[in-house]
Amino acid sequence: QSGWALQSAADNLKADKEVVLAAVATTGYALMFAADHFKADKEVVLAAVASNGESFQFASDTLTANKDFVLAVVRVCGFALKFAKPPLNQDTDCMDAASTFDEDQHKKHERDERQSCP
Repeated sequence: QSGWALQSAADNLKADKEVVLAAVATTGYALMFAADHFKADKEVVLAAVASNGESFQFASDTLTANKDFVLAVVRVCGFALKFAKPPLNQDTDCMDAASTFDEDQHKKHERDERQSCP
């Protein structure tokens, strides 16, 4: 079943971790419809990012500003770095983990504009 079903699901389903994990695993964008506390749940957000890197934009500010978590996310999908909070979105460690930083040239590479990651 498509994760888009979470959009019209009852609130109790949007608050059920098993349901949300299943939804974001098939459709990362389903994270936007999950109960707010799941947007701060590392397991749920990583599952969403693994499905679609753009889903990181729906993660909580706490997670998008957490360097250790951003590093974990960009190792799954480098494209998601675009949604990390400044200054992490330009942090050399994060860019390197996302394969967007050239240590020899000390400059940022253009990020792959794919909207999802394998």
